[in-house]
Amino acid sequence: MIELRPYQNDVVGRVYSAILRGVRKLLTVAGTGTGKTVIAAAAIGDLQHPTLFLVHRKELATQSYMFFRGSLTVPVGLIAEEMHRDPANRNGYVVGAAMGAGAGVGAVLLRYD
Repeated sequence: MIELRPYQNDVVGRVYSAILRGVRKLLTVAGTGTGKTVIAAAAIGDLQHPTLFLVHRKELATQSYMFFRGSLTVPVGLIAEEMHRDPANRNGYVVGAAMGAGAGVGAVLLRYD
């Protein structure tokens, strides 16, 4: 079980509420260090549904991948340019993908469909 801070719990609640309303593509935007990966892991762990988790840097892809591997009980995969983890598990339940370099506030896209 992932321990969340109060504001992280609020975000997860909003994610659940949106899904119950039929929303299937969710974007969470939060500042650096606010725990976007932790929020995503909590939601993914509870929902137990295949999910695409996107980040904009390879370092964040590796960091997220390792966190998901250590905190989730579902298969986790990683897709990134010049990076390949667990080639036998390309159809991971949670897939982290590194996108092109960017700057500014971090964003997490959870695709739930």
